[in-house]
Amino acid sequence: MWGMFMVSGLVVVTVLVLGLLLRRSIGRSLQELSRAARALSAGDLDVRISTPADDEIAEIGDALRDVRLTNRRLVDEVQAMNRAIAAEDLGRRAGTESFEGAWCDLLEGMNAT
Repeated sequence: MWGMFMVSGLVVVTVLVLGLLLRRSIGRSLQELSRAARALSAGDLDVRISTPADDEIAEIGDALRDVRLTNRRLVDEVQAMNRAIAAEDLGRRAGTESFEGAWCDLLEGMNAT
């Protein structure tokens, strides 16, 4: 009888410890991604986005890296347009071919002015 209680207690303790370790691991990764997303929303396009695991959370990290790269390319394109305008090169047009959706619409709107 005591043997069953010992085994049950050991199983419960093991499950609790594993659960806490898993929670810490997932929580840390989500906190890192949350920090990176907030930095991106504040305009920090040099933010480092790291996800040590190879799971669904890492896929979110990959998507955030894609967002960062797209925003960087968009900023670079707009800055190039600003330099062209400052140099009175009004014939220069923004490159829209590598952008989609609202980003492409934004650049095409700039080109139309």
